[in-house]
Amino acid sequence: MTLNSYPELMALDLGDFVYAAYQLVLGRAPDEAGMNYYSARLRSGYSKLSVLHQLGTSGEQPNWDGLPGLRQALRRYRVGRLPLLGWVLRRFWRLEGNQVSERLQRAIASELADLKIALGALQSELRSAVSANDEAIRIVAAEIAAIHSGLRTASIGINEIAATQSDLRNAAAAVVGPRVAGGIPGGQPGPRANLVAERLSPRAKEIFQQIAFD
Repeated sequence: MTLNSYPELMALDLGDFVYAAYQLVLGRAPDEAGMNYYSARLRSGYSKLSVLHQLGTSGEQPNWDGLPGLRQALRRYRVGRLPLLGWVLRRFWRLEGNQVSERLQRAIASELADLKIALGALQSELRSAVSANDEAIRIVAAEIAAIHSGLRTASIGINEIAATQSDLRNAAAAVVGPRVAGGIPGGQPGPRANLVAERLSPRAKEIFQQIAFD
């Protein structure tokens, strides 16, 4: 993370600010205990300047010249803590204070920021779930369409079979009479049978010929 000015540092939130503060003031990354401690102080409403000041007085050698404006901001913070005069100077320099009311306001703002992040994550998960559900619905719809297509094909086949059976029944009715009346069992059907056969579908004709001419 590259920072070019003091306002950029102060614009960072919680963990990002603590990490950048460690790098700038102490020249190292924060340990887990330090990260948790200072993040908790920020969440409870303590000012970022107070965190910078604490880091500088933690026993390690601080570096206040790693970022333009940082040394001047810390000098004003120390002066702003003086009794009586400090209150006036904080208002003049527009510095963050650590009065109870000020900490409470910052704590509420921090909590709202966390809730906003959580809400954004929840919305993202919801959009992903809706997208996955839409994909599942499309897959099921495609399967249903395939089933409907298969049913239509089967229905057409059933209708063809029914038509063939009807043709065969009509042909049998036309042929049985002449064969029996002619007294020639097993003989060749006459012209009437041939005329009927010509009106049949190919499959019905094939079956009819097997029945009538065998």
